[in-house]
Amino acid sequence: MSPPTRRRSQSPLARLAKKTVIYALDQDEVQQDDIVLLLNSPWGHAALCTQPAELFEAMPEGLHRRPVVSTYVKKRNQISVLRPRPSLGANVDGKRLADYAEDLYGAAYNWAGAITAVSRWLRPNSEGSYFCSQVIAQIFADYGSDLKLGRTPDKVKPRDFLKSDALENVTAECLREVNLDVNPLEYEHIMTAAAESQWAASEMRMNRGVFLACMKRLGKERPKDVHSLRHLWQWLGYKIRPDNQHIVVRLEAAILDEMEAGGYWGFYQQLHERRETILGELKHEAQQFRSGITDCERLDHWLRSQQHTGFSLPKRCEYLNAFRDWHQKTNLLLFKRLVEVFEIQMHDTELFREQYEILSKCRFHSMPGQDSTRCRAGIPRHAGPVFHGKPGRVRRAGQPRYR
Repeated sequence: MSPPTRRRSQSPLARLAKKTVIYALDQDEVQQDDIVLLLNSPWGHAALCTQPAELFEAMPEGLHRRPVVSTYVKKRNQISVLRPRPSLGANVDGKRLADYAEDLYGAAYNWAGAITAVSRWLRPNSEGSYFCSQVIAQIFADYGSDLKLGRTPDKVKPRDFLKSDALENVTAECLREVNLDVNPLEYEHIMTAAAESQWAASEMRMNRGVFLACMKRLGKERPKDVHSLRHLWQWLGYKIRPDNQHIVVRLEAAILDEMEAGGYWGFYQQLHERRETILGELKHEAQQFRSGITDCERLDHWLRSQQHTGFSLPKRCEYLNAFRDWHQKTNLLLFKRLVEVFEIQMHDTELFREQYEILSKCRFHSMPGQDSTRCRAGIPRHAGPVFHGKPGRVRRAGQPRYR
């Protein structure tokens, strides 16, 4: 008798793809500062919306961001969206929750803390690392908002947020049901976004690997209170003085060597080349649209999924300006190369935004003779005043308002 063959395990995405219905977050409804809870496991998971269509979360790769549109579950009760009440603006220091989250970007995942979170007495020394619900509780604490959870951030579990009186459950308005048989294109876009979000995990995996290699290379000279690659760069910039410039140059050479060996520059070059390929496809799509040869329904779904393109430009610009300042003050090659990388990233994002606007205008003008309100309703609100501004005439009584 032959031995039983072992069944090949499938990836979670492959198993989910067989499901006809999924429940996905609506990126038009999820707002900044919302907490998203995934309850499809005994432990659960928590993420924080820090900018339009972006979630900030602690994952095994490290603390990073990913798109809202890539978030979905198989059952409606496996996800919750909680919103601070009242809404939170800038605190007394002029900072928002997103600012505190961004400061932790690139930190390590707190494995020991996640395992011991259920214990009141075990508190492992894991400074500078966070698990999913811990980092969100810490961000709210640093901001100055009391979620009334009755415990310190390192003991907060994802489901604890459901008990907070300071959070309102808005899941019903932020969740949509997507049926593969009814909305195949929308289903496809969500699946594609989920696959694309793996780039964020790969980026952070590379980022953490480079950081750990740099710290090991620096040996006894490494800083003790630095926990991410970005903070390591800042430490190097602050360290430079006229009397120790030769030391800083030596440390910079070691960091640059590890960034090269760890594939830091190569990763962003590969990302840039991939974006160039996608931009070429979009330009071809726009050309076909002008010729009347295109799939309008597919284009509408693409426009909806890409409506937040460019929203991250202010944060990218903030990083770029900081690196320019550091290069001007220190004249270090490290900051010069970082400026070059971020300039390319910003340029790519601007081109994406430009192409999005071109396709949006083409789609809008392809509907002549239709009711103006219906035309506007087919274009995302975030497309801007070009599409959703007030008409150049007085609205008569009883006439429908524009979106």
